[in-house]
Amino acid sequence: MIAWIQSHPSDFSAEQSKNIKILKKGRNIVFKKSQVHIAGFADIVIKKNKSHTLIKLLLSPFQQSKAARSFFAACHLIHHNLDTPTPLGFMEKRWLGFIRESYYFTECVAPRIKMKTYLRKTEDSEEDILKRIQAVANYSKSMHRSGIIHCDMNLANFLISETKSKERLLLIDLNRSKIYRRLTPFVRIKDISRLYLKKYRPLFFKLYCADDKKFLKWEWYFNTYYVWRKKRGKFKRWIRF
Repeated sequence: MIAWIQSHPSDFSAEQSKNIKILKKGRNIVFKKSQVHIAGFADIVIKKNKSHTLIKLLLSPFQQSKAARSFFAACHLIHHNLDTPTPLGFMEKRWLGFIRESYYFTECVAPRIKMKTYLRKTEDSEEDILKRIQAVANYSKSMHRSGIIHCDMNLANFLISETKSKERLLLIDLNRSKIYRRLTPFVRIKDISRLYLKKYRPLFFKLYCADDKKFLKWEWYFNTYYVWRKKRGKFKRWIRF
């Protein structure tokens, strides 16, 4: 990975590099780089992060970059038998300690579909849908038991990758993740409260709490925090307008 980075310095500018496909372009850029052949992977995904506010830039000398947080969070998940695109490495560009840009490199998972898209467009049977809801609940519960919170839990960050040999459920977008020795019920419920599961929301919560009934008393917070986030989102959009 290090040798490839040193020999392809221009490949970190998504707009100028060859053999690239932009997967997401917003505050950060996510792109697929083909024909690289690193660690057994022909294609890789690179996420390019920047500091977008003055406060974040000023604090950056005292913090990990988004790419570093993503890398270590992915290693933590894999260590606890939780699937995420294989982390290949990360790189930071700093000036006097201030983070200008950071890059996170992973395997490219294909074919794939976001859980959010799946629930909206699927024609699968109710039984198959419930199996995937169960899988998301199990993943979330195992992740929290391992001591990590995602801090941006939404169904767009759960990927379903299905091949002839197996089906994978992967969690992505780990740059806000935090690792603790122990998570309180309050923190755990707040983390999963962001998930928008439509009519499956009550079922998901019961599946998440299945092995530990004490969490059931937090259902009011699970619902209240979600409603508050929706109202806050509408207010922010109104302010921008």
